Amino acid sequence: MPALPPRVWDIFCRVIDNHGDLGVCLRLARHLSARDLTPRLWVDEPSALEWMALNTTERGWCHHWPDGDWHPQPPTDVAVETFGCHLPDTVQARLAAQPPRAWINLEYLSAEAWVQRAHGLPSPIMDGPARGLIKRFCYPGFVANTGGLLGPDPRPLAPSDHGLPARPSGAQRVSLFCYPHAPLGALLQRLSHQPTQLVVLGGPERQAQLDAAWRAAPARVQKQVQCLAVPWLNQAQYDALLADCDLNVVRGEDSFVRAQWAGRPFLWHIYAQDDGSHAAKLAAFLETWLSGLEPEAQTRWRASAEAWNGLRAPKVLAQAQWDGLPTLGDPLPLQHAQAWRSRLVRLPDLVQTLCDWASAGAPRLPS
Repeated sequence: MPALPPRVWDIFCRVIDNHGDLGVCLRLARHLSARDLTPRLWVDEPSALEWMALNTTERGWCHHWPDGDWHPQPPTDVAVETFGCHLPDTVQARLAAQPPRAWINLEYLSAEAWVQRAHGLPSPIMDGPARGLIKRFCYPGFVANTGGLLGPDPRPLAPSDHGLPARPSGAQRVSLFCYPHAPLGALLQRLSHQPTQLVVLGGPERQAQLDAAWRAAPARVQKQVQCLAVPWLNQAQYDALLADCDLNVVRGEDSFVRAQWAGRPFLWHIYAQDDGSHAAKLAAFLETWLSGLEPEAQTRWRASAEAWNGLRAPKVLAQAQWDGLPTLGDPLPLQHAQAWRSRLVRLPDLVQTLCDWASAGAPRLPS
């Protein structure tokens, strides 16, 4: 019988990228709680949990980022340091005084080949308050020899859970969650080739940006595309919205993974890095995700993704003759999205990976 994982999990998160990192951490805490484990979420800016969390119980998992002495009770069984947030010296000192069963660095998701080499590597701490302890790197990924993915939330969903009005008769529904530099005008032109209800997320700033692009668009776009701005949704409502859309435009990591579990066609707005490294990350994912499609379809989808992410001219996205995005009556994109979701089910479960590591304890260094 496998050993039960240690019970108390401390998850550390610094809020960057408009709460996407916090979204992943909250979902991880939810999965741990569903396994009767105790999550504590240490966050430097917890305000987003007021709308992101599902209930007061989940908000109760949250604790303010430890700036001074740190003496949690009960003590830590497993420390999860997310996305390179770096633990304060006071936290490291406490972990050294009462070593956790496991200390895990949870990193960003990527389909790049180096992830398979880096996943699972030990990281001995050579100096500072936690000198002598060993962390372990966990890299989520899309192949078997990675940490896998954080699966669907442990809560049944129904399309009505998002609480939005019905779409207009005969219209496609598209969700939009993107970064400020997105070529919104080109996307609106592409969507205007059929009646579309565009559900806009991201708060007033993003709504204002889209309103400006819509007003500057040709009359045909304004006639065909109805923009519906919605307030921030909690994670269950957002997941239900994704499942109810014909196309999901998503950003960052959390909504990117949720769109894949929704089994619907999606367009990913990757977080742009100053050094341009996001281009290789996007290319690696597209290579994996598009495998199995006919070459012509792969070319169309790759062109759309690159144009949306500023790696090709925006007109590629807007061209009427380009049909990489789904259209009503075209089953190919939906079939591919559902086949991809079935493929994800066969991957390692990220929570199970972490629990297995926690049960095994700190890794041994090679002799």
